[in-house]
Amino acid sequence: MKPRYLSKEEIETDAARLLEDYGRAHGEVKKPPVPIDEIAESQLQVTVDLDDLPALTGVPDALGATWANQRQVIIDESLDPIEHPEKEGRYHFTLCHEVGHLRLHYEYLAEREPQLPLIPGCQSAPSVVCRLDGTRDRFEWQADYYSAACLMPRTWVYDAWEREYGSREPLYYDDCAFAWSMDGFYRKTASRFAAVFRVSRQAMSIRLQDLGLLRKARGLEFRWG
Repeated sequence: MKPRYLSKEEIETDAARLLEDYGRAHGEVKKPPVPIDEIAESQLQVTVDLDDLPALTGVPDALGATWANQRQVIIDESLDPIEHPEKEGRYHFTLCHEVGHLRLHYEYLAEREPQLPLIPGCQSAPSVVCRLDGTRDRFEWQADYYSAACLMPRTWVYDAWEREYGSREPLYYDDCAFAWSMDGFYRKTASRFAAVFRVSRQAMSIRLQDLGLLRKARGLEFRWG
């Protein structure tokens, strides 16, 4: 059994359904940030812990791991948002990535888990270990896109953009100008919205581009100011 192909629309639909289900049970979430910790634990009955994941799994750059049958997620302690508040956005995205695996791939993971070799100190092997530099195959891409859709729902992003800029028209950036100015327009724009949604600047910039709000300018030459 392999994870099936899922379109962006299917993934966004399931992410929206998760937020709606949580809202009916615990109160509607009307604006960012999405309380992904609470959703995982209270809505999905997932136990979320922090640990030294590379030491636990033997994977040097492990950031998240999921035990589907035990409904347990462990996030690497380097992303602890209390000890490392600057990593809060990365923590949220990683946790929601693991939630995405459970929502989209549960049957595959639950079937796969008993066949994997045991890890010393663990009762069973994790169904999936997600790495900092892991391959972005279809399986991992789906979980990444789920995290983006859940933490940054498109209607919320469009609404926030309109409040900030007065319309839903895109803004354009010049790669060359961005390269020379590390504190330039592109970075400031992504950072501004990342703070609202409590995600990393990288995740926010990718989402803004995916929704067509930040676009690369074509045919522009870099000029010193």
